[in-house]
Amino acid sequence: MTDFDPKTTLLVVALESELPRDLAVGWQVVYSGVGKVNAAITLCDALISHQPKQVINYGSAGALRAGL
Repeated sequence: MTDFDPKTTLLVVALESELPRDLAVGWQVVYSGVGKVNAAITLCDALISHQPKQVINYGSAGALRAGL
């Protein structure tokens, strides 16, 4: 198992509702917005500004729908 250092690991999350800032205190977190293009652009900018050793793409795919 890999140990992740909050100081050198970047968390990329689409929406703050998926990972609120108060649950990720001490971690480098960027919120990209929904979609592959938003995630790619945000990640490129964050790689330049944060220069992390590791990146975790945090979140889930899909949507909630009543009846499922």
